[in-house]
Amino acid sequence: MTCIWRKFFLGFLGRCVVLCMALSSLIVSVVQAQQAELPHMPTVEISAAAIKREHIQMAVAVKGAISKHVGGLAYVEADSRNTVRIRPIGTGRVISVDVLQGQNVHKGQVLLKYQNFVMSDEKDRLAVTQAALQEARAQQANAQQLYQRGKMLSGGALSVSEVERRKIALQEAVALVHQREAEVHNLLEHLGRYDSNTEQSHNGVSFIVSPLDGTVMNVSVASGQDISENGAPPIEICDLSHVWVVTQVDANTASEIRKGNEQLTWTDPDEPPIQSVVDIVEGNVDAATQHVLILSLVNNSNGQLKVGMYVQTRIFLSHKVSGVIIPQAAVQKFEGVSVVFVKTSAGHYTARPVTLGPSLDGNIVITEGVSAGDTVVTNGSFILKEQAVFTQDTQTTPNGG
Repeated sequence: MTCIWRKFFLGFLGRCVVLCMALSSLIVSVVQAQQAELPHMPTVEISAAAIKREHIQMAVAVKGAISKHVGGLAYVEADSRNTVRIRPIGTGRVISVDVLQGQNVHKGQVLLKYQNFVMSDEKDRLAVTQAALQEARAQQANAQQLYQRGKMLSGGALSVSEVERRKIALQEAVALVHQREAEVHNLLEHLGRYDSNTEQSHNGVSFIVSPLDGTVMNVSVASGQDISENGAPPIEICDLSHVWVVTQVDANTASEIRKGNEQLTWTDPDEPPIQSVVDIVEGNVDAATQHVLILSLVNNSNGQLKVGMYVQTRIFLSHKVSGVIIPQAAVQKFEGVSVVFVKTSAGHYTARPVTLGPSLDGNIVITEGVSAGDTVVTNGSFILKEQAVFTQDTQTTPNGG
């Protein structure tokens, strides 16, 4: 029985050895096949004098990470939440419009003037009502005197019923005074509406003023036109201290963008960018453009962003790609493969295939092919590439000709 198990075990072990040898052969074949797909990577020899003469520069690869990002053209929109649509309180005819669309205005600045017909009518009614109030007060004073004299003569020269009649007349006079006072109060409140943070009045003319520092977004009236509080707002003012920067990105990229991601905005490539964060990632894809809108509320206190203008943005995605960082100028294409020339010894530089990550501001992440501490050729790397191509062509040409 022991011999049988020994034979079985030895047979099983032999089959395992054969299987391992087959797998090893397969792995070697796959590696060789992958290597066969890559062109031969040459080493270029170049002297220190040539490096100096051609202004070739070097850099040392360092460990680091760069966030994936998306950049593109964006446009500026006003924040409608900070837009004031100003309507007249009364009804009348425009005398003058004192601002233009796009003009910056300050709080309290006159925007337009109009002849206020309603206010004129209300002032006339107020004058009539105030006169009626004075008359009612005179009647009240007279009724008060008659009633006081009646009480003194009651039961003598005047009957009790006459005194009672005079008392009722006094009560009616007091009630009339209260009525006239209420009417005057209501009319004064109506007229008080024409002196507010958006309108001021004088001698039948109302001045519509800006309630805030901002920019005139729309003017829809002209001199001689009629306006009323129920019509379209003749002027719209917007506080542009913060504006929306709207970037269009494709749906796949938008799925990687999150609220709070860092954003940079440039009005001029030579000026520092404006920093902000993503506030809104719209959920719908525009059927016409197949893009998603990304909105960032940007500080515009210096007024450099104008509504409707186009800007450049860069939105950083949620994750970073780690590797080694080198200047992007070091990367060349050699027979369709991205390569970097790495210093292998004094005067010798070998082209190494590399796997590229994201780039940013002239630097790029290399995830494979270069190690931290390697010295790579940056500016002038194309000269080494040309030398490598020339050397390879010479080696592959029969008799060197």
